[in-house]
Amino acid sequence: MTHAGLWTVLEHRVEGDDAQRALIDALAVVHERWLPRFPGYHSTQFLASPDGRRVLSIVRWTSEADLASFEASGDHQAVMADVEAALATVPGLLDANLSRFHPVRQVQALTDPTRP
Repeated sequence: MTHAGLWTVLEHRVEGDDAQRALIDALAVVHERWLPRFPGYHSTQFLASPDGRRVLSIVRWTSEADLASFEASGDHQAVMADVEAALATVPGLLDANLSRFHPVRQVQALTDPTRP
């Protein structure tokens, strides 16, 4: 199966809405500061669960090779140190789990609502 891109998904467990907001704000600053300069970086989305207990950070890369290049770069350790420093400022952060996914299929809404 051919894969177009790679998404890294970090699931953070937190204690409430305030922790969600603090985590998203802290990580967004780091992502905006560092990631756009790396070839193959596409975007980051932050999702907050309605119950205030989880945050997903979804980072989209053009290819697995682009992510590997970022991880092998001299800046990778500085980015990770910046992330760790940001996480240390977030009260109510419990833990995190990292997963990687290849997008396989997407279903989109119809652009013409009259089409069956």
